[in-house]
Amino acid sequence: MCFGTREKNHSEGPRRHHGPTYQESFPQSQPPPQGYFAPGDPSHDRARQIPVDDTKEKISRFMTKHNIPQQEGLDNLTNVLQWVNNTLLVKDNEIAIIKRSAREDVDRITRERYTVSQERDRYRALYERDNAALAECEEALYQAKTENQRLHQTIADMKWTHNDTLAKNEKRYQTSMEEQDTKHEDAVKKLRIEIDDLKERIGEYTSQDDAVISDEAFRTSLLSLSQQLLKIVDHIPKPMQQQQDTRGWSRFIRSVCWTHLLHGFYQYPLGFGIFGVEGEAHAILAHFSEAIRVQAADDPDDSILTNQQKAKMNEGRGFLFERILEDFRGNNSTDEKAFTTYFRQNIERVTEDLVRALQQWSGQALDSQVNKRIWTVVRDAGVLALQMGSQRSRVMLVACSRGDIVQLKHIFEDETGHSEEVKVIVDMMTQPGLMRIGNGKEDLTREQVISKGKVIPLKTRD
Repeated sequence: MCFGTREKNHSEGPRRHHGPTYQESFPQSQPPPQGYFAPGDPSHDRARQIPVDDTKEKISRFMTKHNIPQQEGLDNLTNVLQWVNNTLLVKDNEIAIIKRSAREDVDRITRERYTVSQERDRYRALYERDNAALAECEEALYQAKTENQRLHQTIADMKWTHNDTLAKNEKRYQTSMEEQDTKHEDAVKKLRIEIDDLKERIGEYTSQDDAVISDEAFRTSLLSLSQQLLKIVDHIPKPMQQQQDTRGWSRFIRSVCWTHLLHGFYQYPLGFGIFGVEGEAHAILAHFSEAIRVQAADDPDDSILTNQQKAKMNEGRGFLFERILEDFRGNNSTDEKAFTTYFRQNIERVTEDLVRALQQWSGQALDSQVNKRIWTVVRDAGVLALQMGSQRSRVMLVACSRGDIVQLKHIFEDETGHSEEVKVIVDMMTQPGLMRIGNGKEDLTREQVISKGKVIPLKTRD
């Protein structure tokens, strides 16, 4: 039977009422038949009652209850049957809907049961896997405990061995320290003897030569020049592009000043650059400079001159520049020697070159007072060069230029604050280093750094 339809025998006519019906077989005036009440019935003696057929009344009440229109005779029963058929059809449709929903629920529950079954199988597999992993972990834990016990025993053995070795080493160390103390005392005694000998030589050297200048005096002179350059920087006008970079401008101007001073007075070492790099005075000293130049250790010509001959040349060189320095400080223009005149001319030439360079970098003319400050710095740089040349030992400025590779913490320091002992590529030099080599007599090789120079690194070299 399809949902929403009914069978043929139910749709062709109204449903029949199969309930009990009673017909009035006997008129009310006739007595009831004999045997209507079963003999022996407890109610036999009570008044006999005839069942009343109240079907019509029930149908009427039913129609009234369900708002079914009432008519005459069999039409009421037809209406009741029609209403019942309609109600049954609705109920059948509802039952069909319920069955369809039930089938959907059954399908859904079946799918869910299948999903749950799959999940159960998956979790059972996971459980079995985890259970196997747990068994492996327990086995590994057992092995680890066994290994831990073995390691504890090994550590105990090693500790005992270590303590025994430590005791033996302490004993050997104590013996070695006693031997080293003995050797150290012997070495200290030997060094003290050498120091006393050097003091005697220095005393002899100082008493025989009045031109000796201490390292501290040279350091003070170099630092004084650096301070004067710092003061000059404050009076050099900055171009527009350098207005904000005060520190960079100061470093750049000091680098420019030292470049001109080194070229004007220190182009050749040991005082031979005081007359510049060209001209009559330079030509006069050129041969002398070549004769007593500082020779490299791998120069085969180094064996031509003995130490005594080199000491004599150092003495002659020192005497020459000492006399020029004394004549220059005497300030006697009427009786001034030719070399002193050449020296003054070089001071003026270097001053002009430096003033011209600073005006070019600043983009405007400098004040006359600034020019006087520059002349003073140039003069003091020339005097320092004369003082360095007047020494029997070799006192030299150590300079570098852009692109050179230097080792920090030896003769140069990083002005930007880098303190590690590394090789760097130089961007600019803001102050040269100063060092003394030997004593001009028997010692011609021992180096002593008097004052470290300052550089601005371009980058750190690997």
